[in-house]
Parts: sequence; structure tokens; C-alpha cells
Amino acid sequence: MIRSKPVAQRVSGIWARIHKERIAAAALLFAAALLISRVSVFGQIAPLGPAFAAAAFAVGMEPYIIGAGCIIGSLTLVSALPGALAATLAVVCTGGLLRWKKRNAGAKRMFVLLVGVTAVTQLVFRTMLTYDLIMGLLETSCAAVMYLVFYTAGAVARGKRRKGVLSEEELVCLALTLCTLLLGAAPLRVAWFWPTSALAVLITLACAYWGSPGTGAAVGLACGLAVSLTGQVNVLFIGNMGAIGLVAGLLRRYKKPGIVAGAVLANALVTLYANGSSFVVISFADVALAGILLLLLPRAYLDAVGKNIDFMLQREASERHYLEAVRTSVTEHLHAIAELFARMGKTLAGSRRAGTEVIAGQMEGASRMMGLMARSFDVQVRIEKDLEGSVRTRLETEGFRVREVVVAQKMFGALRVQISLAGCTMRSGCDGRVTRAVSLGAMAPMRIAARSCPGAGGKACTLTLEELPMLAVQTGKVQSALGEVSGDSVACTKLGTGKYMVCISDGMGSGKLAHAQSAATVELLEKYFRAGLDKGTIFKSLNQLMLLRGEETFSTVDLCLIDLLQGKAEFIKIGAAPTLVRRSGEYECLYASTLPMGILDQVSIQSTTRTVAHDDAIVMMSDGVSDALGDGMQDVIEFILASKHLKPGKAARMIREAAAAVAEGEERDDMTVVVARVVKNAV
Repeated sequence: MIRSKPVAQRVSGIWARIHKERIAAAALLFAAALLISRVSVFGQIAPLGPAFAAAAFAVGMEPYIIGAGCIIGSLTLVSALPGALAATLAVVCTGGLLRWKKRNAGAKRMFVLLVGVTAVTQLVFRTMLTYDLIMGLLETSCAAVMYLVFYTAGAVARGKRRKGVLSEEELVCLALTLCTLLLGAAPLRVAWFWPTSALAVLITLACAYWGSPGTGAAVGLACGLAVSLTGQVNVLFIGNMGAIGLVAGLLRRYKKPGIVAGAVLANALVTLYANGSSFVVISFADVALAGILLLLLPRAYLDAVGKNIDFMLQREASERHYLEAVRTSVTEHLHAIAELFARMGKTLAGSRRAGTEVIAGQMEGASRMMGLMARSFDVQVRIEKDLEGSVRTRLETEGFRVREVVVAQKMFGALRVQISLAGCTMRSGCDGRVTRAVSLGAMAPMRIAARSCPGAGGKACTLTLEELPMLAVQTGKVQSALGEVSGDSVACTKLGTGKYMVCISDGMGSGKLAHAQSAATVELLEKYFRAGLDKGTIFKSLNQLMLLRGEETFSTVDLCLIDLLQGKAEFIKIGAAPTLVRRSGEYECLYASTLPMGILDQVSIQSTTRTVAHDDAIVMMSDGVSDALGDGMQDVIEFILASKHLKPGKAARMIREAAAAVAEGEERDDMTVVVARVVKNAV
């Protein structure tokens, strides 16, 4: 029988562990503050202590512990730089007062406080000589800049960031913070070891492990330059550090032992050849200490830290994985273009104008060619690198072993996330956890669109998730024909994941000819937009097609494109009837004063964009309805839409019946009504 510890004993043990870890973290932060506040530049200015204390209060990371460390460190400089101690004391006391009153000192408040306090202390503790005024201005400026550096580094340490991969700015701020630690620890020596030199070598070797030879060399040169500012080393130290980083990076394929061997080899080469004597620029004892520390660091810990560092913008995913994601994203795009060419050729095929049959055949051939390309080639899509790191971090926090993550932006702006999980151990129950983690990482609601999961004991599980739009559209439409066939055509369709299209086209005249004109217009517009073309190209091309037919093929366009992700609706009108929009209970009527397409060489469009939200409604109609209702159109539609529980289909029928009633049952034109209601998407 297995006996467990009593609940009180387990709770006490957990509390003791938390307490112990917090004490260790506080001790490290105190030591860091002590070292940073001791740094002075040429013995003239010491801006780092006040800046580090102010950043600690702004971030909220053990501000009193760090403040105490900065005060004690500034005491070591008081004989030469009394202004540093005064500025640090003022920042800590005022920051503590702000934190006590508001529970949050605030980044902007602490920045203003730091600049003001530093400027005042410079005026008090320096003379009014020009040189002293310049040095005071320099110290104030350095304090302001280093505050921003420390604040960014502290935000990274506290996890106050939305991305999983460190940006270049964050990497620079972290590196500068480590360099200030090196400067503060420079005078300390222990037996044969100089901890500052050993720490600089360790940082260089770790970066060579995470990055590449170039990464190691760059970081080595930066660390060497920082240590050289202490005045305790010669210029050769900088080149020696760069050589260590370069050779260690070249041997990184042999893991940690290869990196350590490379550091020792580089140090020996610089000593024997570059220096030309037996004088050691960097002590072999320091290099050996850094190598031992690197070997002792667990590989899992190094890999966990390295995941968030992308110095050379290297891709962790394989080329094959990315090509598969791209192929999935763009196949539909190429097929849409093929269908567009086929429909354009079909439109021209019935023309009696000379030469159009040849053009129609060419377009059909282009359609077949695009279909072949859809099966053979890929088109580049935008890959969201920052979101990939964030998604990976969220999934690993949930306990998943992540192999690959690809986040791409599809056509119409929707995100698609493809993940590969190693060592699947659950047959079911993980969908909710995966969806929640990916949604938080991508900062957008997601849903599982496809999966390939072998279940327990399987080698890998691959899932594809797509962004779930925040809005959806409910539509209702009704049509009546003056003759046997209506000359109006309607399209209510979803374009990909992120957009919804509502379109009404009225062909000039009536009967089959007018219907053919409007049907071709609506179908071509849908295929143009599915192909991802811009609206200027779309309408110019469609207008030229109508002119090319050589017949009186005129048609109006009343188009509404609703962005389901952003909550915006774009209304495009070309010779169309008015559109009524209800937003937040208020009504607006949109009119067009342009000619239909197919009349002039240059088509003129009217475009208007409105923000839409839940329960907003859009009423679109042909001129047969608007002309029948006349001046009372808006009042009639407002009355019909007054009921919140009225469905779009019934509302469309009531509007059409009202128009027929006004005309006393004698319809003079085809009538078409479309009512679109915007609603929240069901998550």
C-alpha cells in the first residue's frame, strides 16, 4: 500500500519551496543591482544605478530589493560621484511612494521622474562651468537611454510580452544589460580566475551554441568591447573574444564538447600567432571555467532558452514542411484563376463580333494552363514568423511536444496554423487544449479544420487550424420577373474564410438577354475576387470584356464586401439602386450617380466603407423596387426592419410585397431584394 503525505505537510513543503526560490531570485537581483550601480564611465558619470532602480519600479520586478542594491552600490561611488547616490535615493523613495499610492508606478511616470531627478542632482552637485554642464547633460541623457534598455530587458524577464520569439530590440537590450553586469564585476578577481572574463566567454559560447559562427563572432566582439571599457585589458582582448566565438560556432555541430574545444583552440591560436609571444590575452583558466559551466548546463535548458532566440533568422522548420503549407494555401487560388479564365472565354464565345472567338479560345487555353499550374506549382504566401514562436510556447506550456509550427496568412487575411506534435499519447480530449493554446498564441479564435492523428502510441499528430471570423452573415433574397425570366442576378457567397460577398446586377432590358448579361457580370465578379485581384483591375477588365463583345451589353453592379475578421463592409456601386444600411439602430441610405458598365471606355465606381457589428442590417435592391417605393422607400424599410426577431428572408419578402402594393400589382420592372444581417459568429 502506498501512503501519501498528509495534505498539511504537502502544502507546507510547497510553500517552503516557493519561499526558497523567491529568496534565491531576490538575492540574484540584489547582486545584479549592486554590480550595475557600481559602474562609472571614466570616473565622471554613473547613470546606471538610478536608471536600473527606476526600471525595476516601472516593471514591478522586486523594486525594493533592486532599489536597496542600487543604493548600496552607489555608496561605493559616493567619494567621487555623490550625485549618483542622491539620484538613486530620490528615485527609490519617490518610486516607493508612487507604488504605495497607485500600486503601479507606471513606465511614463518613472521615466519623467528619473530625468527630472538626475537633472536636479547634476545642478546641485556640479559647478556651473561649461565642462560640468556638458557632463551633467551627458549623464542625464545616458540615464534616460539606459532606463529604456533596462525596462525592455525587465519586461522580457517578467514575461510581459506577447510574442514567443525575441525581437532584435529585445535581444540588444538583454545583451546591453549583461554587459553592464560585466562592467560592474570587472574589478573582482578570485585566485587564478577573473569572473568577468569567464562570464564573457560563457555568454559567447552559449550564443555560438544557439546561433552560428557569425553569431558567436558578433557576440564575442560585443562582450570584448564591453570588458575593454573597464580599462583592465588591452585591445587584443576584443579580437580574441571574436576568434573564440567564430571557432566555437564552426564546431557547433559537435555539440557542447566541440564548442568548448573550439574556444580553447582559438585562445591558443591567438596567443601563439596573433600575439607573437607566450603572453596570454585571455587566461586559459577563465576559458576552462566557462567551458566547464557550459558542459554542466543541462542541454534541455539550453534548448529551451535557444528556442526564443533567432539571431540569424534561421528557420527551425524544414523546407519540405513549409512547401507543404504553401501548397495547401494557394491551390484554391490557382483553381479560382483557372475558373475565371474559363468563364471569361465563355462570355466572349457567344459574341458575333469578329475576332472574339479567337480570344475566347485563348482564354480557355489559359484556363487549362492555370489548372495545370495548380497541380504543379506553388505561390508564396506570407508566413507569420513572430506568431509561430508564440504558438509553440503556448502549446509547450500545455504539455505538448511540438515538432513543427507554421503560421501563414491565407487569401482574404485569415490565418492558417499547421502544427506537428510528437509522441501523441491521447486518442481524444486534446482538441480543446490544442485549440485554446493556438488561439492564445495566434491572438485570434481558431478552429480545427483538418487532422491526421494516429492516437496513442503514434509517432506524430498533424493538425491544421483556421481562423474563426468574429462575424457571420445571414441573408435572405427574393426575386420576381416582369417576363418569363428576370433580368436581375444575385450572388450571396462566402469568399474564403474572411469575406462575404453580396452582389446584385441588373441587365439592361428584360428577358433572357438581360439575364445573360447580369448573370455573367455576377459570376465573373465572384471569380475575380476569388482569384485575389484588386478591385481596380477587376472592374476595368470586366468593363473591357463588355465593350469587346460589341453589343449593347450594359449592366449595373451593386456590390457589398463584408470583412468578417475586421468588421468592415465596403459598398461598391456602378449605376445601381440605393442601399439602406442599419448600424447601431441608425439608418443610412447610400446612392450611386454613375453609369452602368459597358457604356464608356473608362468605368467609374463609387466605393464607401462602413464599420459593421452584431445585429446590423444591409438592404440591397434593384431599381424595380426602389422606383416603386419612391420617396417613402426608407420609411417603409425602417418599419419592416423594426422587429428584431424578423428573419432576413421574411424581411426581403415583405419589402418586395410593399413595393408591389405601391405599384398596385402592376410591376413595371424586375424586382430583387436582398437583406443581409450581420451576427456574431458562434465560437
